[in-house]
Amino acid sequence: MRVSENEAVSASESTAAQVHIKRAEALTNLGRGEQALAQAHAAIALDPSRYEAWLEGARALLELGRPEEALEFCDKGLACRPQSVWAHRLRSFTLSRLGRHEDALAAVQAALAIDPAETASLRRQARCLWSLNRRLEALARIREAVAAEPEHPEGHGFLSDVCYGMKIADEGLASARRAVALAPSLAWPLNCLGDALDQSGEPEAAAQAFLRSIRMDPTRDYPKKRLLAVVDTHLRPPPDPWVLAGVLVGLLGLVACIVAQLATDLPWTMVALVVATLVLAGRRRQRRHAARLDAIEPGMAGLVTQLRAAQPRKRAGRR
Repeated sequence: MRVSENEAVSASESTAAQVHIKRAEALTNLGRGEQALAQAHAAIALDPSRYEAWLEGARALLELGRPEEALEFCDKGLACRPQSVWAHRLRSFTLSRLGRHEDALAAVQAALAIDPAETASLRRQARCLWSLNRRLEALARIREAVAAEPEHPEGHGFLSDVCYGMKIADEGLASARRAVALAPSLAWPLNCLGDALDQSGEPEAAAQAFLRSIRMDPTRDYPKKRLLAVVDTHLRPPPDPWVLAGVLVGLLGLVACIVAQLATDLPWTMVALVVATLVLAGRRRQRRHAARLDAIEPGMAGLVTQLRAAQPRKRAGRR
């Protein structure tokens, strides 16, 4: 049986479109959104009926921070394949990015109507419920997703986040540890672990987890903010009682001099002594603080100093 020339061209174009789709997927995974979008457009030009091309275009647009356009691509992908679970789920994710959480929940429920056992949709539904402050439902759903796919790190990570928000410390810590074990090369599970350890009363281990996350992915702000919060809340050294006693004696002497109306230069000498004592105490405390942080993890003190120095610049940049 001979294949007609038109059929041969169509098959060739379909094969070429598939190549562009695969390239778009790989490029989006690498964070190269513009190139991925170009590949998706090339696939659509060759075969506009390929729903995967529209959805890969939507993923690229999300990577580029253009969710409104991504939603249009999702809708066009759904028009090509109305029964695509992936299309409904990606549409839900896009609507969440737009802050339309009720619509996002409806979209993922459409995906689950097609395949009630699809665990990625269960995880997405849990996130939608959490965004709508339906916490108990979100907890039940993410537990269901984890039970259905116990080897998926994202499920354990989000279960840890939910437990953190609901102050369920033991389950949250166990889930965070499992996420780290399942995805040791990724940074985000370490953020889950840091939060869970902090909530469980282990600030030194929490600081180590956030530090490891920063070293693995220095572009993320969350572990930097959390590291500083843990350090400021739990890891500062207590005041030195001898220094406090010295300052108190100096202040009492200064008051006594003023009350007794002694020579005018004596009170200023006492002021200088008090100020010098405070300065020396501050420096000593900083050294003790740095030594404690580096004892927890070498290099932590230097990184904390860098993060503090960068904070004002980042705030000014955002405004």
